[in-house]
Amino acid sequence: MTQNIFSPRFRSMSADTLSAFFMRGARLVFAVVMGLLPLWFVPEAVVSFGLIKTIFVVFGLYLTGIFAVLSILRSGKVHLCLPLPLVFFWGYALSAVVSALLSGDIYDSLYGVSLDLYSAGFALLLAFLMTLGLVFAGGRSALIKLLALSSVVVVGVYAFSLLRIFFGTDFLNFGVFTSDAITLVGSLNDLALYAGLVLVTILVSVQSISDSLVARSVVSLITLFSLLILAVVNFSFIWVCLGFLSLLIFLYLIARDTWLKSTEDIAPVSHYVLSLVALICVFSGVFVVSGDYLGSRVSDLTGINYLEVRPSFDATTAIAKQVYHENVLTGIGANRFDDAWRLFKSDVINETQFWNTNFVSGNNFVYTIFINTGMLGGVFFLTFFVLFIWLGYRLLVNYKATTGEDWGLVGKIVFSAALYLWVMTFWYTPGVTTMFLASLFTGLTLAVARSMETPKSCPKLDVTTSRQHGFLLIAVVLVFIVSTTIGLIAINKQYFAQANLATEVKLAASAGNQTAYDAALAKAALTLPHNDIYPAERARIRLSELSRLLTVAAPTTEDQQTFEQSLVEGVKLAEEAVLLDPTNPYNYALLGSFYGVLNPSEYEGVAEQRAAAFAEARRLDPQNPEYNLIEAQIARRFGETELARTKVTEALAQKNTYAEALLIFSQLEIEAGNATSAIAATESMIILEPYNPGRRYQLGLLKYATGDLEAAAISFGEALDLDDNYANARYMLALVYLDLNLKDEALAALRKVQETNRDNESLRDLIAQVESGNFANPGVAAPPVSQPSTAVEGAEAAVTTTESDTDLVSPLNRTVEGEITTSPVVNE
Repeated sequence: MTQNIFSPRFRSMSADTLSAFFMRGARLVFAVVMGLLPLWFVPEAVVSFGLIKTIFVVFGLYLTGIFAVLSILRSGKVHLCLPLPLVFFWGYALSAVVSALLSGDIYDSLYGVSLDLYSAGFALLLAFLMTLGLVFAGGRSALIKLLALSSVVVVGVYAFSLLRIFFGTDFLNFGVFTSDAITLVGSLNDLALYAGLVLVTILVSVQSISDSLVARSVVSLITLFSLLILAVVNFSFIWVCLGFLSLLIFLYLIARDTWLKSTEDIAPVSHYVLSLVALICVFSGVFVVSGDYLGSRVSDLTGINYLEVRPSFDATTAIAKQVYHENVLTGIGANRFDDAWRLFKSDVINETQFWNTNFVSGNNFVYTIFINTGMLGGVFFLTFFVLFIWLGYRLLVNYKATTGEDWGLVGKIVFSAALYLWVMTFWYTPGVTTMFLASLFTGLTLAVARSMETPKSCPKLDVTTSRQHGFLLIAVVLVFIVSTTIGLIAINKQYFAQANLATEVKLAASAGNQTAYDAALAKAALTLPHNDIYPAERARIRLSELSRLLTVAAPTTEDQQTFEQSLVEGVKLAEEAVLLDPTNPYNYALLGSFYGVLNPSEYEGVAEQRAAAFAEARRLDPQNPEYNLIEAQIARRFGETELARTKVTEALAQKNTYAEALLIFSQLEIEAGNATSAIAATESMIILEPYNPGRRYQLGLLKYATGDLEAAAISFGEALDLDDNYANARYMLALVYLDLNLKDEALAALRKVQETNRDNESLRDLIAQVESGNFANPGVAAPPVSQPSTAVEGAEAAVTTTESDTDLVSPLNRTVEGEITTSPVVNE
């Protein structure tokens, strides 16, 4: 056979140093990137924390992949079989792509805002990371160095986290860690997962800890710090897992060197090892039993209280049933759980503090991918998980080292770490850093398995046997390099577009320059033409300008021209946003708001277009009362009293404590001269709903409108007794105090309201006027203030300041008496 001109002879290849150099480069880059991942951040970052980590990983994997394929090309040999767990994880990733393409919202499903956790792109990235973990096959020393680097990084993460716990949020915030809830690895719950991961690796490797005092001291300190972090966060399920694992290992160690030992001698277990395992076991058990009480004591000492919530299992199941009724195979689409939540959530949620919270995930990660990607993606993922457990079992029990190297301890560590993190996905939705670590340890486990046993039936491409194989290998390497380069460019394009936009927005905000803000949005829209966020935000700028111009009593010619231009541009931008994302109800509401600027008596067909836009918004978000309220406000502006009354009544039927709707309804009754009959009707409703603060707020508005100030003050006070966070009731009570000449009481109430309305200029002006003694009471026509939200959304989490008042939402952390205060989670 003619010698293949594309590869050297086999004997030369066996001693080739260039191939080894490329492989060492791949392992080095991979180890540095993934080992340092938990520590990586950019000070004063203007984009999301998770996106920065993702870009770091993407760039590292790109370099690793290039080095790896060059090494393969140089050697001319490659095994063509992949471990079965990896095959099925790629099946899940490709299923996510299929569901994205069929979702009706391709851009959000494939990418999201910033390569979101549930996007198909992120699933592909995880699969790619797992695959590149195979570069450590046969590289035990390199893998050990990676684990050693990860151990050093643990010390850095803990030092940083503990310093901020004891010295406060402002310490070492670097312009990024502005909240207690933000850590180097994501949310506080992600930090707890990380601490649990450290303890799991300690437990499985505890018998191999050196007898030296230094080694034992370091391990003991890391153990204590891990337990402290877990105590601060108080993540319930981690305590359960650690308690079970540590108890199992403790019982095994007790019997290991007696009746469980094999024929060969086994050294007796040391008292230090038993004590360390017992400490973890007892500590976990105590928190499992008395986590509420102990958590509150730790919270008192550290000043950190944290309660993350997610939809309950029952609520997620109800969503899943509705999604599967429409598409059981591919689900609603990757990264579209928030759309499913809006479409199918229970109407009961409107009576809770989570009525306007758009959860981006369900009860846990695995359940969410079943909803997003349907049975196709879910079954692929479950099969991957089962096969991974089976591979790990064979790795730990049945495999024999055939390479002359002891992979046993390394295999136990990486498999246990990966298994722990994947188990957590059945209970929680981890952040991007945790998911990267899960994929990392999975890939390393597959590498260990490949090193210990390569299936004899595995086909192998060897260019020394065929010229055609050489052509094929070159073609594959070329396609890989080109495709990954295109992917890297696309992701970097997303990153720099968002980073530049955020920087320019920050500058525009500091200068109060809306024109500069709009220009930055237009520039970002040109870079990312498939993203509806930018045209929608540009449309909102114009809607705000139209609202301002509508308040001008005597508009000039220039004002009229600006009005017409803003209207035309706004409608065009809103329509563009609708075309880019026809599944987003807010885009339709935005378009309807523009139609609502025009008087339907002067413009034929405007009323129908407005109604159609809001009807579509309600179809996509049927439990949201805001669309009915906006329509009511528009109808009232044009004197369509009956339509306004109908829409505000529908809004109150959806949420009977909706303060803004109650205000509009009361104003309509007062304008119609029905205040007296409305008071009687409201008092009857209070008898039926004695614990509804909204009805007492409504009664206070009506009493205030009729001049019965003392009765109004009583009603507003009763509303606050039922809900001390009812900002609108407190605001109206302050106005009553002003009419009663109780300025000190009014100022105290207004300042309390200002705590949750820092940006409300009207409120700030009123406070200044009252302080000066020269004020004009705005009265019942005053616009409502914003209610303080007890549920703050993040990219993968919602954090609440009070216990959940519904079984549709369940907490992950344990608290006492339910009242906590916390900073919001920032998008990871």
